[in-house]
Amino acid sequence: MRTMIRRARREPESRLSAGEIALLEAAVRALEEAPKALRDGMNTAFELGREHARREELLARLEREIAEESARLGLEAWGTTRPGSAGPGDALGEPHSP
Repeated sequence: MRTMIRRARREPESRLSAGEIALLEAAVRALEEAPKALRDGMNTAFELGREHARREELLARLEREIAEESARLGLEAWGTTRPGSAGPGDALGEPHSP
């Protein structure tokens, strides 16, 4: 393709105008850069996926640590109560009705 473009530039009797040659050059450059752009996009998607996985792992670890610390302190899971114990939002420690 580049050879054809060079030949068209050198030959004054070429059937291609200067504008057509410029368009061909731009198309060739775009085709040459496309694999790099695709590779860059794939790398970005991979990095985003890896970052998402790291955040999911961190969230799971924090949830485990909270559950372990709650168990160590004798607390029950948020939103559940033992009969007669104060539940979330019950600042007065009043027993909950069944």
